[in-house]
Amino acid sequence: MNADKLHTDFDFDRMAAKLHDNDIDNSKIETELEQNNKVEFEQCEKTWNILEEMKKIDEFNTDNAWSDLYNRLDKENLITKGETKVFKIRHAIMVAASVVLLLSLGFVLNNNFLKHTHTIENFAEQVKTIDLPDGSVVYLNKNASITYPKKFNNTGRLVTLKGEGFFEIKRDVSKPFVVNVNGAEVKVLGTSFNVKESNSIGLEVTVKTGKVQFCDCAESGENIILTKGEKGILNTNGLNKIGNDNINFLSWKNKKLVFKTTPLPIVIRDINASYHSDIKIQSSEINAMSITTTFDSLSLNELLESIALTLNISVVHEENIYTLVMP
Repeated sequence: MNADKLHTDFDFDRMAAKLHDNDIDNSKIETELEQNNKVEFEQCEKTWNILEEMKKIDEFNTDNAWSDLYNRLDKENLITKGETKVFKIRHAIMVAASVVLLLSLGFVLNNNFLKHTHTIENFAEQVKTIDLPDGSVVYLNKNASITYPKKFNNTGRLVTLKGEGFFEIKRDVSKPFVVNVNGAEVKVLGTSFNVKESNSIGLEVTVKTGKVQFCDCAESGENIILTKGEKGILNTNGLNKIGNDNINFLSWKNKKLVFKTTPLPIVIRDINASYHSDIKIQSSEINAMSITTTFDSLSLNELLESIALTLNISVVHEENIYTLVMP
């Protein structure tokens, strides 16, 4: 908004008069100001109160602050020349001060938040295990991160996740555990569940044990209850609950994969998700194959060699891409 337009639309003289002398009867002024410019009125009043409180702090030199702000506003021609009353000067300063104070308070709060939180990121192939202050445990997949307080407060346990993580939550009915993922929330008391954020699927919550509440808090406010064996998905289609048909949803964590007459495209999908690999199928003939087997803690090369021997196919490896081909 243009600065001149802001100062023209709002009656700063009357606002300043109201704030400068609280002893006189300003009820009529206050009513008119609230009716005509409610947002500006409330913001100015809050800022004035903050400034008055700051006078009580010895380290804060109010006179110097007023002087600095006044000089800056004077250079920008925001103050009418010839005004001699103190409140006439302060009403213009107050407007700029509101912006300065809000920015300053935001900076202070942000710094304070960072001092009392941990952020852990995992860029390695190996799963990273984090012990939380309450005894809960989080396992981070590759390219995932979690932010949590050094100490949980008395009302709840809130963490923020990016990427994929598996949670084993210590039960505490007095302090619900909440995982925030880009505005959505997963709320539990004590259970184990997997949270996965991806561009292709959206946000996916799969429950291994117990019960969780999955909320689209940032958008619709809708929430669903998920129990063991259920999965919640939040994407452009909204929030939906389905049965979990993927027995390998935790293979990225334990490197155990189980297949029972499973079509090869699904096998490769699960292997790629577990090993962060890029495996492709060359022909429709291989694409039509299926396999029954269990892989437990094998390396990617060992796993592919086993598939090749079982299906009598070959594996071509070029840079980071593996391709299944007919011999």
